[in-house]
Amino acid sequence: MRKILNTTFKNIFFLFKKNIIKNILLYGGGNVAMAASSFLLIPIYIRNMPIEEYGKLTIALSIPVVLTSIMTLQLEGSVMRYYYEWKRDNIEKKAMFTIWVTMLAWSFLMAFLFLLLGNKFFKFFFHNLTFDPYFIIVIYLSLIAVSVNYVGKILRIKENAKLFVFINYFTTILKFIFIFIAVVIFKLNSIGALYAVLISDIITLIPVLYILYINFEFKFYRPAIIQAIKLELPSAPGQLLLNFTSISDRFILDKFFKGENLGIYVLATKIGSLLLILFNMIQLGLTPYYLKISSNINNSTTKINKVNKLLFYFIFISAAILILFSPEIVFLIGSKVPRDVIKFIPLIVVGYYFQTLQFSSQIEFYIQKKLIYTTYSSILMIILTFVLSYLLSPIFGLLGLSMALILTSYIILVINNYFCHKLNSSYEKPSNRNFVLLFLLGIAMFAISFNQSILILTILFLIKFIILFFLIYNFIIKIDVINFKIN
Repeated sequence: MRKILNTTFKNIFFLFKKNIIKNILLYGGGNVAMAASSFLLIPIYIRNMPIEEYGKLTIALSIPVVLTSIMTLQLEGSVMRYYYEWKRDNIEKKAMFTIWVTMLAWSFLMAFLFLLLGNKFFKFFFHNLTFDPYFIIVIYLSLIAVSVNYVGKILRIKENAKLFVFINYFTTILKFIFIFIAVVIFKLNSIGALYAVLISDIITLIPVLYILYINFEFKFYRPAIIQAIKLELPSAPGQLLLNFTSISDRFILDKFFKGENLGIYVLATKIGSLLLILFNMIQLGLTPYYLKISSNINNSTTKINKVNKLLFYFIFISAAILILFSPEIVFLIGSKVPRDVIKFIPLIVVGYYFQTLQFSSQIEFYIQKKLIYTTYSSILMIILTFVLSYLLSPIFGLLGLSMALILTSYIILVINNYFCHKLNSSYEKPSNRNFVLLFLLGIAMFAISFNQSILILTILFLIKFIILFFLIYNFIIKIDVINFKIN
């Protein structure tokens, strides 16, 4: 045991030495602040507005994910891929300015078209929300996000942790304050919360524009935009579809469910998304490192595989904890939360777990410059999501929607891993054993949620801690077995 712990601490020290954990805590922690604050706002929402209003708010706030993809064509991603090459040639400032100006011009054109023609489009997809003011506010939020997200990419690739953390926490605090005022003091429900987010984002633009100013050389450099378009445009439809798929359950919810059911599933997904928040925190720190070593080290795949083994087992443990302790999390949120929320959290976490594992394949596609595979998998994912949801939701209700999420996420994971192995025979896929264990755990907790007797809950509480101890102990052993060295 002492030998295992010694090796564990040596490996963790090695990660700190190479700035991996530091980057995860700084960049991931900064970017995840807003997502975490949205979770902390749940008790405020639940106590101060009907759960149907909370469902409407969550649906509205998910739309910018899709609109921003349309407005940027994903061109901001080229900064992550080409920054070091641009810096080597001393053209990084004018290249980054060129990308921003192009995105800004395109985003204003798209915003104008959405405002002009979006009413019919909006009515086609949404029945519980109105174009004015919901969709109009969402368009403005998406337009602002173009510059805010671009600054995030620049600061991450330049490893400017102080500014990155400042922007994210500044935005988070502003939103928290304005939402509290709108929802708690003025009782403005979902529309008030949306206006609060818009006001805070407008204020955030002030430091964002300053950061862009000091990082730009105001010259249009055409080769940079051509380079960015060649890299990102083939994957733009796929990324758009992927973003659309990530919120597609909101469209299905809006079509098949109303009232309390709408709020129940949205709240369950919000709690389940704690896994995505944690994972995004980690991947935001890891992605620049992966891209950097893939450009500078010959055996980068071996090193990436070793880090991924540790990452995915950590995510497995985190998912298991969320599943096991979902009743306790709901209890902490408050007594106004419908009990049915507990039933669906385990299933949603399983689906999100399969989605997080797709990170390794997405990184591999990026490294191999085969982003067209992202498009293929996204097209298939959106087809599966809608087909399975439309088949299962009318019959099984919210359970059917949850199972559609699990099946879709798993099928896409398997297909992505297959293509990655064809592109790179050294690529290692995540453990199948953990897939099965987590799925069985999710099903078991779903079944147990129907029995609320004190005896069952007490026994279950003790079993949870035994399982948790076993998982953490196994994680420590896993670190010892990996025993990686990272250059």
